[in-house]
Amino acid sequence: MSIVAQCPHCETRFNLQPEMNGKSMRCPNLECRQVFTVQAMEAVAPPAPIPELPPEPKAPPRSPAPLPPPPRAKSSKSAKPAVVEARVVEATIVEAAVVAPPKMKEVVWSEGTDIPPPPLPKKGKKPLKADTTDDVDDDFIVRRKKKSNRRPMILAGMGITIVALIGFSLLYIDRVGRLKEVQLADKANEEYKKGDYGSSAKLYDKLSKDYPDSKRIDEYKFFADLSEMQTVVRSVTNRNDYAPAVTRLNAFIEAHKESPLAKPATGYGHDVLEAGKKLGEDIAGFAGDRVKAFQANRTKSDELPLADKAIANGRELLPVLDPFRGPDDPPLDKIRSALDQTEKDVKRERDRSAAIARARTQLEKPTDALIQSAEADLRTAGFLEDDEAQKLIAAAKGKLLDLVQFVEEPAAAQPPPPTAAASLLFTTPVGKMKPRESGPGDATTVFLCVARGILYAFNEDTGALIWATRVGPDVTDPPPVARVDLERGPTDLAVVTSNVGNAPAVVGYELRANKLVWYQPLPAAPAGPAVVVGNHAFVPLRDTTGSVYEFDLKTGLRIGYIRFGQSVAERGLVARPGTNLLYVAADARRVYAIDAGGRDDAGNRINPRCVQVIATGHLAGTLKVPPLFIGPEGIEPAERWMVLSQADGTTVTKLRVFSVGAISPPPADGSTVPETPAVPVVALPVPGWVWFPPVSDGERLAVASDTGQLRLFGVNQAGNLDKPLFPLPAPAQAPVADDKPLRGLVIPVGESEYWLLSGGYVQKARLALVPSRGQEVVLAGPRLNVGEPVHAAQINARKDTACFVVRSPNSSGCRAVAFDLRSGEVRWQRQLGLVPAKTSAEQFVAPIPQGDNFVLVDEDGGIVVVPAASGVQLGETLTAPDGWVIAPTPTNATGPTVVASTADGKLVFAVTPVAGTEGAKFVVRQVAGGKLVQQDEVNAPAALAGQPAVVGGILYIPTADGFVNRFTPGAGVANPASLTPGPAWRSDRPPANAVCSVTVVSESSFVTSDGGKKLNRWEWGNAANARWSPAGTWELQERVAGSGVALPPAEPGGPPRFMVADTSGSVQLFAADKPGQQLRRWRSPQPGRPSSALVAQPADAARVVVTHVIDGKWAVALNPDNEDVLWTAHTSDDANGAIMGAPQPAGENRWIVTDLAGRIVLIDGANGDALARLNAGLPGGVPATASSVAANTVLTQLSDGSAVVVELPKKEPPKKE
Repeated sequence: MSIVAQCPHCETRFNLQPEMNGKSMRCPNLECRQVFTVQAMEAVAPPAPIPELPPEPKAPPRSPAPLPPPPRAKSSKSAKPAVVEARVVEATIVEAAVVAPPKMKEVVWSEGTDIPPPPLPKKGKKPLKADTTDDVDDDFIVRRKKKSNRRPMILAGMGITIVALIGFSLLYIDRVGRLKEVQLADKANEEYKKGDYGSSAKLYDKLSKDYPDSKRIDEYKFFADLSEMQTVVRSVTNRNDYAPAVTRLNAFIEAHKESPLAKPATGYGHDVLEAGKKLGEDIAGFAGDRVKAFQANRTKSDELPLADKAIANGRELLPVLDPFRGPDDPPLDKIRSALDQTEKDVKRERDRSAAIARARTQLEKPTDALIQSAEADLRTAGFLEDDEAQKLIAAAKGKLLDLVQFVEEPAAAQPPPPTAAASLLFTTPVGKMKPRESGPGDATTVFLCVARGILYAFNEDTGALIWATRVGPDVTDPPPVARVDLERGPTDLAVVTSNVGNAPAVVGYELRANKLVWYQPLPAAPAGPAVVVGNHAFVPLRDTTGSVYEFDLKTGLRIGYIRFGQSVAERGLVARPGTNLLYVAADARRVYAIDAGGRDDAGNRINPRCVQVIATGHLAGTLKVPPLFIGPEGIEPAERWMVLSQADGTTVTKLRVFSVGAISPPPADGSTVPETPAVPVVALPVPGWVWFPPVSDGERLAVASDTGQLRLFGVNQAGNLDKPLFPLPAPAQAPVADDKPLRGLVIPVGESEYWLLSGGYVQKARLALVPSRGQEVVLAGPRLNVGEPVHAAQINARKDTACFVVRSPNSSGCRAVAFDLRSGEVRWQRQLGLVPAKTSAEQFVAPIPQGDNFVLVDEDGGIVVVPAASGVQLGETLTAPDGWVIAPTPTNATGPTVVASTADGKLVFAVTPVAGTEGAKFVVRQVAGGKLVQQDEVNAPAALAGQPAVVGGILYIPTADGFVNRFTPGAGVANPASLTPGPAWRSDRPPANAVCSVTVVSESSFVTSDGGKKLNRWEWGNAANARWSPAGTWELQERVAGSGVALPPAEPGGPPRFMVADTSGSVQLFAADKPGQQLRRWRSPQPGRPSSALVAQPADAARVVVTHVIDGKWAVALNPDNEDVLWTAHTSDDANGAIMGAPQPAGENRWIVTDLAGRIVLIDGANGDALARLNAGLPGGVPATASSVAANTVLTQLSDGSAVVVELPKKEPPKKE
């Protein structure tokens, strides 16, 4: 901060430093120069600011010229007394504010005077007197007038002239040099612009050397380096070797990247960019050339790595060039695209090499599957059309055809494997039989029927079972029959293929006797029935090499096999009528013609050989039936056609007709005949899929599909111009119910007449001539509900009876039906196997012990009582005699049968819904003591809606109308059976798909549930006129899981109890007289939900044990009087360890548990220990239900409709201590 002081002499104000306050100083004013004492003045408000003017362009600041020092006064030579002067401080002026500064005057001090002499007076004026008031010795100096001297001026002028001459000379010399530099620079620039970068580089290099001090030296060096770089980068050799150019460009950029001359907008960055683009294009071209070189000669494996390196170098170049792009320069997309394309080409070549290498490895030993796999891989990779790939595939196909040959592998027949099980077969009669007596000379046909893995042989006239054998669930077609000359004479032999327990075989059975003639194992499962050509049988196998084995029918000798190199289609073998030709349809693309009865000139056998390969091009899995031949039989020249029924998508079958040409003699060198391309002459669509071979009488062809459609086609006759196959008018048919596909079957009757089995009904169809419409197919006569066909029909020798196997329309049971082709009547029906009835929980009902018998109820309603002492021995198979059948299957059943029984099994009810003349009815049958005690038929108010229950010997049936109905048996014609509606079982908000479960509580009360959380108890006395009433309600935390089980009172005279399980796996105990309160709850010891019903068995006179199954894995036992779980058990940890049904009482506090593998475990009810482990499984069949025990015998029903009997070990008496 400064202070303001004023000189008292000249009144000039100064801004001084604060430390000058109170000190003496000399006035800086040259006209004053008086000494005064500094006194700070009071601050004065600053003047108002002056408005700022617009700024003017500022001139470069200049340093102010230094002020000349003040002249020093000369001392006087006269001696005077010494005067002590006060110390005068030279003040530093901060800022002087001069107010009206006086006019500048020159003051001259005289030596020895205190006051300077006054100035010479002018005319009319007097000189001023000096002021002597100040004591300071500071004399004024008086300037003396000097003489003028011109010599220095002359010398200075001469010097200036000399300097000017020298400067002019230097300027002239510099001008001449600069003119020469400019001319050389212009020449270099001209050469650069012409693109002569070599010349421009030399000129710029000369400029930089000749003019090192030039202002443009940096420019000369820059362009010299740029020209050299351009020379290298734009060389034509870069397409072959770009590395030097990359090095030179990178070096230039590294050296000049910060230079203003290299900037894209203000310098020559564009030139750098263009040079880099040229190099980038050369690099991309080099990479592309490497790919082309590899494509020209793919043995040059080092070309692709060079291309990879070039692509990487090109990509590294792009970001280096990017800073040199100006605002108007396009991106480097062209180079980037070229590199990307070359990279794709490199990858494609590598992928191609890898795909070709994989295909070559796959096809070293070709099979059709490997060829298809290689083609699929090549197609996926996009190289299937590649020339090398095509040559590779063609060579593999040629090798494949060379592999089609017969391999001799003789092997004698073997004895069949033994079985240790004692099994039972069931063929329960259905409805009334209408047997036909054979007349003199009539040949009785044996009908062969297959259902659920068992082959049955029935007498045509009586329907009696002649013999049966297991063939395995894979076999669905009846075997062929051949007349063979055995030692005892001509014998009809059934050639049976089987796959029982993964032991495939082909067996020869005498058709009319239960006798096995020979047995031959097969290396793989059969791919369809055998085909007989002459005295030999040919069996296709389900393997990848497409093997067809040949056997001698008389001895069972295996002769060898034909290897096709590709899988054979299911049911793909057929013999061409009137020839020894065997046609084998491969799973895809080809049909092979095999000469299976060739002889040489001497009459000796020739092994089967391929004589024709027809390339049909059919896709894998599209052939459902064997090829069909139409046209004249035999080998005489004629027009013949082969019809392939080929699925085309999921809703259509195409009948593709191929011309069958003459068979040429096989090549003399023994090689396989070449493949013959084949194009269908005609392809006709049929709605739906065709599951059984079409039938033809030579003039017409008929086929039925699984959409209920019948189609007739005309067959070309000799001499006309029709197509080989042409459509005839289709009949008007009702659509299949619920759009559910049901297989269709056509049975020929006579000329233009057929029986059509479609949509579960059989009806007659014929081709009629309608006057107004011409020819059309007409459906005539009533429709008979029989079911869905399982395999093709067989027709007896008299052509008046057909036998077919159908699956019941309302269950999974199968029946053999003998059908009169003339009248349309069913002659007889047989239930093939016994499928157990189900409970409401969709679980099969286990055999019900009733004394020393087992009561077996079929899903279709038949009832069989099997004595525990059946008489079947280990290793034997016994067909259940008709006497065991106490109730046949109702003929008009509309749904599966349900079963209810008392807790001790002494009374059993079977309820079957049927269609009556007056509406829906229930057929109710009662079984007691192993006998059918009563059968009634009552009107059904609605469909069955849950598991019936027996309360106090009275049957209660829940129906879909929401009520529980009480069944009253009939007592003669005057008192028919009736149903009395009772309480409602359905709540206001029932679960989806709710069904009723009934739990018996006492002799007159029961509890119902609709699957929700509520339980309702009802009282309904046993008297005929008794009324029902509600008796309590319980609310559970979780939904109820099925029916519960009644328990005796905890104490004599106490209230009854019952237990139910919920969906969380918990089990709860309730007192029947205490609604809303549970007595005890057991949580599941294993995670999961209940998968079986609760079953109770007395442990002793005072205790009861209740068991059930959790999640199909764990059997759990509970003691109602103890809160702890009694025990848990399971049969196995493997995948087949699933427990079937609920544990069943075995007596004496023992339980048996059966799993899916057929393991039967006898468990001690006291602690859950296993007392014995048995095996009920048979090869080809698994348990369908839980096993049951009667008279220490275990009976287990199997999935194929048979049953197995196993003896339990007797309980050892306690040892005496």
